[in-house]
Amino acid sequence: MYADLSIHVDGGPEATANARSDAVQKTIDTLALGTAACWATYDYLERSDDEHYTVCQEGNDWPVLLCMSSFIFARVFTYVEIYAWIPQTGIDRKLLKVPMNLEFTMHRLGTCGVGDACDEL
Repeated sequence: MYADLSIHVDGGPEATANARSDAVQKTIDTLALGTAACWATYDYLERSDDEHYTVCQEGNDWPVLLCMSSFIFARVFTYVEIYAWIPQTGIDRKLLKVPMNLEFTMHRLGTCGVGDACDEL
């Protein structure tokens, strides 16, 4: 799904660059979080047959570490992208990256300009 969005994105090169970086970041995040969920579910279902086992006695740290790695990867990916990859292109990063609050607002309200039919909203 992310690949399809990054290939068929509407807009200029900045939209394509944003879609591609979002696709890479969200795919890796999804893999890490999905693996953590599957691992934790397997551990829970496998150990639930043991009548002497309680959750507090013993645990597996890997699902928690995978969730934490997903968060850390997102931060590291963003910093590397902003301070290493984008400067190599010679384009100002403000032209390529939209702050998250503006991106969310545009997503929710659309991209209405002044004098558009959106003024009625």
